[in-house]
Amino acid sequence: MIRGEHCVIRTADVDDAHVLKRLYDPERPHAGLLDRKREVVSPTQDELREVLGRPEHLTYLHVVEDLEGWPRGITTLRLAPHELHYAEATMIFAEEKDYESSMADEALNFLEGLAFKRLKFNKIMVYCLNSEQGLKALLSRNGYYSNGVQREMVYTLGRWCDIETFSLFQADYIGGRNGAQDEHVSSSS
Repeated sequence: MIRGEHCVIRTADVDDAHVLKRLYDPERPHAGLLDRKREVVSPTQDELREVLGRPEHLTYLHVVEDLEGWPRGITTLRLAPHELHYAEATMIFAEEKDYESSMADEALNFLEGLAFKRLKFNKIMVYCLNSEQGLKALLSRNGYYSNGVQREMVYTLGRWCDIETFSLFQADYIGGRNGAQDEHVSSSS
Protein backbone atom coordinates (compact mmCIF):
# COMPACT_ATOMS: atom_id res chain seq x y z
CA MET A 1 0.00 0.00 0.00
CA ILE A 2 1.20 3.48 -0.87
CA ARG A 3 -0.04 6.37 1.24
CA GLY A 4 0.56 9.55 -0.68
CA GLU A 5 -0.13 13.16 0.05
CA HIS A 6 -3.52 13.07 -1.72
CA CYS A 7 -4.55 9.40 -1.91
CA VAL A 8 -3.92 5.80 -0.91
CA ILE A 9 -3.05 3.30 -3.64
CA ARG A 10 -3.35 -0.38 -2.87
CA THR A 11 -3.36 -3.66 -4.76
CA ALA A 12 -6.89 -4.75 -5.67
CA ASP A 13 -8.29 -8.02 -4.35
CA VAL A 14 -11.51 -10.03 -4.75
CA ASP A 15 -13.33 -7.84 -2.24
CA ASP A 16 -12.91 -4.90 -4.63
CA ALA A 17 -15.38 -6.34 -7.16
CA HIS A 18 -17.95 -3.76 -5.99
CA VAL A 19 -15.49 -0.96 -6.82
CA LEU A 20 -14.94 -2.29 -10.32
CA LYS A 21 -18.65 -2.94 -10.89
CA ARG A 22 -19.41 0.70 -10.09
CA LEU A 23 -17.06 1.78 -12.89
CA TYR A 24 -18.82 -0.34 -15.54
CA ASP A 25 -21.48 2.30 -16.14
CA PRO A 26 -23.11 1.81 -19.56
CA GLU A 27 -24.00 5.52 -19.62
CA ARG A 28 -20.34 6.49 -19.12
CA PRO A 29 -18.12 3.97 -20.94
CA HIS A 30 -14.34 3.98 -20.57
CA ALA A 31 -11.78 2.84 -23.13
CA GLY A 32 -9.92 1.04 -20.36
CA LEU A 33 -12.93 -1.21 -19.70
CA LEU A 34 -13.52 -2.32 -23.27
CA ASP A 35 -12.88 -5.95 -24.09
CA ARG A 36 -10.24 -7.08 -26.59
CA LYS A 37 -12.71 -6.62 -29.47
CA ARG A 38 -13.23 -2.99 -28.36
CA GLU A 39 -16.78 -3.70 -27.24
CA VAL A 40 -18.52 -2.29 -24.17
CA VAL A 41 -19.05 -5.05 -21.62
CA SER A 42 -20.99 -5.20 -18.36
CA PRO A 43 -19.73 -8.07 -16.21
CA THR A 44 -21.54 -9.17 -13.09
CA GLN A 45 -19.99 -8.66 -9.68
CA ASP A 46 -19.39 -12.43 -9.46
CA GLU A 47 -17.52 -12.38 -12.79
CA LEU A 48 -15.38 -9.52 -11.50
CA ARG A 49 -14.63 -11.42 -8.29
CA GLU A 50 -13.52 -14.39 -10.40
CA VAL A 51 -11.18 -12.22 -12.48
CA LEU A 52 -9.79 -10.54 -9.38
CA GLY A 53 -9.13 -13.97 -7.90
CA ARG A 54 -6.60 -14.70 -10.65
CA PRO A 55 -3.69 -12.49 -9.60
CA GLU A 56 -1.43 -13.74 -12.38
CA HIS A 57 -3.54 -11.73 -14.82
CA LEU A 58 -3.95 -8.60 -12.71
CA THR A 59 -0.61 -8.13 -11.04
CA TYR A 60 -0.82 -4.39 -11.59
CA LEU A 61 -4.43 -3.54 -10.79
CA HIS A 62 -4.70 -0.99 -7.99
CA VAL A 63 -7.52 0.74 -6.19
CA VAL A 64 -7.20 4.48 -5.58
CA GLU A 65 -8.77 5.64 -2.33
CA ASP A 66 -9.14 9.11 -0.89
CA LEU A 67 -7.37 9.76 2.40
CA GLU A 68 -10.51 8.77 4.32
CA GLY A 69 -10.35 5.29 2.78
CA TRP A 70 -13.18 5.59 0.23
CA PRO A 71 -12.47 3.91 -3.14
CA ARG A 72 -12.50 6.56 -5.88
CA GLY A 73 -11.20 4.60 -8.87
CA ILE A 74 -8.69 2.16 -10.27
CA THR A 75 -5.41 2.11 -12.13
CA THR A 76 -4.12 -0.74 -14.24
CA LEU A 77 -0.90 -1.45 -16.03
CA ARG A 78 -1.27 -4.08 -18.77
CA LEU A 79 2.09 -5.33 -19.80
CA ALA A 80 2.97 -6.08 -23.39
CA PRO A 81 5.57 -8.81 -23.88
CA HIS A 82 8.66 -7.42 -22.18
CA GLU A 83 10.71 -7.40 -25.37
CA LEU A 84 8.31 -4.75 -26.71
CA HIS A 85 9.18 -2.44 -23.76
CA TYR A 86 5.79 -0.77 -23.33
CA ALA A 87 2.71 -1.01 -21.13
CA GLU A 88 -0.89 0.08 -21.54
CA ALA A 89 -2.19 2.09 -18.60
CA THR A 90 -5.73 2.73 -17.47
CA MET A 91 -7.00 5.20 -14.93
CA ILE A 92 -10.71 5.34 -14.21
CA PHE A 93 -12.45 7.41 -11.57
CA ALA A 94 -16.13 7.10 -10.70
CA GLU A 95 -16.50 10.88 -10.56
CA GLU A 96 -15.45 13.03 -13.52
CA LYS A 97 -14.26 15.81 -11.19
CA ASP A 98 -11.62 13.47 -9.72
CA TYR A 99 -9.58 13.72 -12.94
CA GLU A 100 -8.94 17.38 -12.08
CA SER A 101 -7.65 16.58 -8.60
CA SER A 102 -4.19 16.19 -7.12
CA MET A 103 -5.28 12.64 -6.28
CA ALA A 104 -5.40 11.85 -10.03
CA ASP A 105 -1.97 13.39 -10.64
CA GLU A 106 -0.53 11.39 -7.76
CA ALA A 107 -2.10 8.12 -8.98
CA LEU A 108 -0.80 8.75 -12.51
CA ASN A 109 2.68 9.43 -11.13
CA PHE A 110 2.47 6.12 -9.27
CA LEU A 111 1.69 4.29 -12.53
CA GLU A 112 4.54 6.05 -14.30
CA GLY A 113 7.00 5.16 -11.54
CA LEU A 114 5.88 1.55 -11.67
CA ALA A 115 6.27 1.35 -15.45
CA PHE A 116 9.45 3.38 -15.91
CA LYS A 117 11.46 3.01 -12.70
CA ARG A 118 10.50 -0.41 -11.44
CA LEU A 119 9.67 -2.33 -14.64
CA LYS A 120 12.03 -0.35 -16.91
CA PHE A 121 9.56 0.05 -19.77
CA ASN A 122 10.22 2.58 -22.51
CA LYS A 123 6.67 3.79 -23.12
CA ILE A 124 3.22 4.00 -21.55
CA MET A 125 0.15 4.11 -23.78
CA VAL A 126 -3.33 5.20 -22.67
CA TYR A 127 -6.54 4.93 -24.70
CA CYS A 128 -9.42 7.40 -24.31
CA LEU A 129 -12.89 7.50 -25.79
CA ASN A 130 -13.85 10.91 -27.12
CA SER A 131 -16.24 11.21 -24.15
CA GLU A 132 -13.40 10.90 -21.59
CA GLN A 133 -12.49 14.58 -21.50
CA GLY A 134 -11.31 14.52 -17.89
CA LEU A 135 -8.82 11.74 -18.58
CA LYS A 136 -7.57 13.53 -21.70
CA ALA A 137 -7.01 16.72 -19.68
CA LEU A 138 -5.16 14.75 -16.97
CA LEU A 139 -2.85 13.17 -19.54
CA SER A 140 -2.20 16.43 -21.35
CA ARG A 141 -1.29 18.35 -18.21
CA ASN A 142 1.11 15.54 -17.29
CA GLY A 143 3.08 15.61 -20.54
CA TYR A 144 1.42 12.87 -22.60
CA TYR A 145 1.36 13.21 -26.36
CA SER A 146 -1.58 12.36 -28.59
CA ASN A 147 -0.68 9.71 -31.13
CA GLY A 148 -3.87 10.26 -33.07
CA VAL A 149 -7.51 9.29 -33.17
CA GLN A 150 -9.08 6.12 -34.52
CA ARG A 151 -12.43 7.23 -35.84
CA GLU A 152 -15.67 5.40 -35.00
CA MET A 153 -14.08 2.41 -33.24
CA VAL A 154 -16.73 1.70 -30.61
CA TYR A 155 -20.52 1.68 -30.97
CA THR A 156 -22.28 2.53 -27.72
CA LEU A 157 -25.18 4.66 -26.51
CA GLY A 158 -26.60 4.71 -30.04
CA ARG A 159 -23.55 6.29 -31.66
CA TRP A 160 -20.01 5.63 -32.79
CA CYS A 161 -17.15 6.76 -30.55
CA ASP A 162 -13.58 7.61 -31.43
CA ILE A 163 -10.56 6.29 -29.51
CA GLU A 164 -7.54 8.55 -29.02
CA THR A 165 -4.18 7.11 -28.05
CA PHE A 166 -1.79 9.00 -25.76
CA SER A 167 1.77 8.06 -24.87
CA LEU A 168 4.62 9.07 -22.61
CA PHE A 169 8.19 7.90 -23.13
CA GLN A 170 10.59 7.04 -20.33
CA ALA A 171 13.05 9.73 -21.47
CA ASP A 172 10.34 12.41 -21.12
CA TYR A 173 9.40 11.07 -17.70
CA ILE A 174 12.98 10.87 -16.39
CA GLY A 175 14.17 14.10 -17.98
CA GLY A 176 10.97 16.06 -17.53
CA ARG A 177 8.69 16.89 -14.66
CA ASN A 178 9.35 13.63 -12.80
CA GLY A 179 13.13 13.51 -12.82
CA ALA A 180 13.38 14.53 -9.17
CA GLN A 181 10.46 12.46 -7.84
CA ASP A 182 11.02 10.05 -4.96
CA GLU A 183 11.16 6.41 -5.91
CA HIS A 184 8.30 5.31 -3.69
CA VAL A 185 7.06 2.60 -6.05
CA SER A 186 9.39 -0.14 -4.82
CA SER A 187 7.15 -0.95 -1.85
CA SER A 188 4.11 -1.73 -4.02
CA SER A 189 3.01 -4.63 -6.15
